[in-house]
Amino acid sequence: EDAGVDVAVYQAVRAVRPMSPLDFDQRVQAVQAFRALPQAQALAAANKRVSNLLGKNAAEHAVAVQARYFDSPAEFTLYAALQQALQAVEPLAASRQYTEALTRLASLNEPVDAFFTAVMVNADEPEVRANRYALLVQLRNLFLGVADISVLD
Repeated sequence: EDAGVDVAVYQAVRAVRPMSPLDFDQRVQAVQAFRALPQAQALAAANKRVSNLLGKNAAEHAVAVQARYFDSPAEFTLYAALQQALQAVEPLAASRQYTEALTRLASLNEPVDAFFTAVMVNADEPEVRANRYALLVQLRNLFLGVADISVLD
């Protein structure tokens, strides 16, 4: 708090259990920078929604996303955006470039918003529902590579 770090930022980083104080600090700095982005609040809210959905429906998750179950353009768009983000963000997170990783993840704001606007996650068909949950797991895991931003909302 003396350094101007909000408790929510600390909690977001603590949730992923960094292995060293230096790594913890780097993640805190990245989350602080992320919070200043215009997309931060919407993405934090979306991550909270995803976290709640996944927590309530743990048995619904498919092992992998299968495009054959998509029935909305928003699903295809989000899936493509997640694949691009995965390729860009995983190396950044692995090399502790957390600020850059979260900045790249901020580009997911529009596809995530479009997905939640156009798609009902809890579809009647079990395969479609499980596939949508698998998509949300991918989204959640991308952010958890740095911090649990769902606590920022």
